[in-house]
Amino acid sequence: MDRKIKHARTLSPTRELFLRRHLWWMSNDHERVLDDGTMSRLEPAMPNIAREENMMRLLELLEVTADASMRRVELLRMLGRFDESIALLKYAANPIGRLVGENLEVKAWALAGDKSLKVVSVRALHRGQSGN
Repeated sequence: MDRKIKHARTLSPTRELFLRRHLWWMSNDHERVLDDGTMSRLEPAMPNIAREENMMRLLELLEVTADASMRRVELLRMLGRFDESIALLKYAANPIGRLVGENLEVKAWALAGDKSLKVVSVRALHRGQSGN
């Protein structure tokens, strides 16, 4: 794991983005509950400092990616940078400036100061797709 992170910056930006996104997902496994109610992983896959460093670098890489605003919102929230997370949500608003679907849930979590891994509700996803 440490070897992958140490050598990540020697990769192409596309490959580094791919690797860091997968490391981010893996670093959340200890918070992820499977369908049968068991935890995906009992212990964190990496030390917290490595997890945060990976998320910060991923955040940097996503700045140049046009369609990555919601991933950036989630990274900022999980890093405890709630005001920045909420401010970035304005780019996820619908054409009349309202947050819908999962974006409402993300804003609520950020306003509550909640950094934990979250599952977006099915109801919120459907509400977001309908544009209500």
